[in-house]
Amino acid sequence: MATFAAETRALRDGRAAVVRSLEPTDAPAFVTFHHCITRETNFTMQRPEDPATVEKSEKRFGVFRDDPESLMIGVFVGGELAGVSGLHPYWPEHPWVLHSRIGMMVRQAYWGTGVAQVLMNSLFAFAERNGIRRVEGRVRVTNPRGIKFYERAGFIVEGTHRVGAVIDGQDIDELTIARVR
Repeated sequence: MATFAAETRALRDGRAAVVRSLEPTDAPAFVTFHHCITRETNFTMQRPEDPATVEKSEKRFGVFRDDPESLMIGVFVGGELAGVSGLHPYWPEHPWVLHSRIGMMVRQAYWGTGVAQVLMNSLFAFAERNGIRRVEGRVRVTNPRGIKFYERAGFIVEGTHRVGAVIDGQDIDELTIARVR
């Protein structure tokens, strides 16, 4: 079972943040989080026209909890879900492909507070414990803060997906990023 035991970390402003695996009981908090994320940014894969529901979220978190190769974690600040991140096997049934994809989203109110760093450090600790040598993802070229964050975390830009997304009629390229341990 892929779980991440609760740990308390200090954010840059001194507030306590709890990072832990998301459980089905966190579904209501995630629904609130998801509705905020879809209004605040288009840097994630979350779409306003596909709203999270408690039922879908409960099921999703149960699947992650029961999958030993995947992890879905959240950072809670004062009881509020501030950020979510996950690692998912790229091709779990293939013996040669021993790497995972990363996804991350942080509420705009928590940008620059260290929430993303708490998520990243936790994912890297999980990857190390589980023999995951390569972590890869995508980041939109319209997200310079995200690009800088990933580069500071040791990710390297490996390529460009031309027109990786079309948002509000605008073609947006996405960068493939990876970190190899």
